[in-house]
Amino acid sequence: MSLLTNFGLWIYLFINKISGPYPVILHYNSFFGVDYLGEYYKIFFIPLVGLVLLLINGVAGYWLYSRDKLATYFLIAAAMEIQIFLFIAGIVLIKINS
Repeated sequence: MSLLTNFGLWIYLFINKISGPYPVILHYNSFFGVDYLGEYYKIFFIPLVGLVLLLINGVAGYWLYSRDKLATYFLIAAAMEIQIFLFIAGIVLIKINS
């Protein structure tokens, strides 16, 4: 499920890709507002970070499975939560830049 969520985020960002000569909002803080602008392709770092974290959790879970199954379940759950939060962040960034 985590991998499918990450794949869905990649597809969502490609479909709703923001292009233009102006910089896009890459980070928004509710206290200070916009605090990071950049090129449109940098928005794809969100699913890339999710994929790297998914890989790290997957390798750690594979390594821990024979030693401690409960820790593996926590890693799997954390990987899914990370993907959900990153998906929400991607949706919010697309909506802010629209």
